[in-house]
Amino acid sequence: MDENQFFREATLRICGSLHLRQAMEQTLEYIQGVVPADCLYIGLYDPDRKVGRTLIHIAPAHWPRFPETLVISDEAQERLLFEWSSKPKFGLLNDIREEDPAFRDLLLMMWPGNASLLHTDLELDSRRIGVLLLAVEGRHQYREEHARLMSLLNEPFSVALANALQHQEVLRLKEMLEDENRYLHTELRNVSGDTIIGADFGLKGVMEMIRQVAPMESPVLLLGETGTGKELLANAVHAASTRRDGPFIKVNCGGLPESLLDSELFGHEKGAFTGASARKRGRFERAHGGTIFLDEIGELGQAAQVKLLRVLQHREIERVGGTETIPVDVRIISATHRNLEEMVR
Repeated sequence: MDENQFFREATLRICGSLHLRQAMEQTLEYIQGVVPADCLYIGLYDPDRKVGRTLIHIAPAHWPRFPETLVISDEAQERLLFEWSSKPKFGLLNDIREEDPAFRDLLLMMWPGNASLLHTDLELDSRRIGVLLLAVEGRHQYREEHARLMSLLNEPFSVALANALQHQEVLRLKEMLEDENRYLHTELRNVSGDTIIGADFGLKGVMEMIRQVAPMESPVLLLGETGTGKELLANAVHAASTRRDGPFIKVNCGGLPESLLDSELFGHEKGAFTGASARKRGRFERAHGGTIFLDEIGELGQAAQVKLLRVLQHREIERVGGTETIPVDVRIISATHRNLEEMVR
């Protein structure tokens, strides 16, 4: 077997997907044509907690099933710590019966009694991150040339494992963030008050209009004096709409300086202007899939109103300093205390 070809073909499969199991299934299928292998196992070992954790276990159906977590006995821990502290390299275990009793009992929980094992500790940047094992039914199936071939793949396996662990962590944090976001949305609705005082008598007509307009996708304009609760009504429209699970983003148009308007509404790219040290998403982009509330819309100057026209007509924006057109799916609710008809005249 040409070692360069083996390394190239195996690495393409090892690093072929962030879904570790899918990548390892393809890798095992290829390796089986070169090295005896019925099973591929990847796991993590935490010596401080004396626990092993299974990440990947691809094996014939009649083989013992690996537990997700495995508590290591004190006797087996001594052997593993010795292996863990030594220089990482592939090792051969061609007869489980020859092992120390405590370690042999641990192995027999996970492998057939006549299995041969080829194992290594996976290391990246001088840090141990896991363990890889190949196993095949039958004793004395592995030779030194098999270990030499597999040793070529230590780094690709380590990189794939590190990437998969980071990918899992990103997904976990994303789920946590989404859960926190849902919780905060609920809390904010409670703080702002879902119950509008007077909804069943003095404001009954207003609430009826909210119920009529909420399910639609049309923009909404709220007119009323300062302090009459326009933001509360905007929140009620959003909460009763099909976008209720999306974000509700408020923009106080009267409080936005003209110089910061574009950046706040549409975002900016890194380096777009002095002080733009990182990319920033604007309010419209953050409201994607939900509702944006433009409070005191009557305070916007004419130049600022022109910049909103593209969003209203084409539902797309461009960040300041960017060239990419970004589609946005938002419902717009506006509010003002001014007499817009008189201003138009």
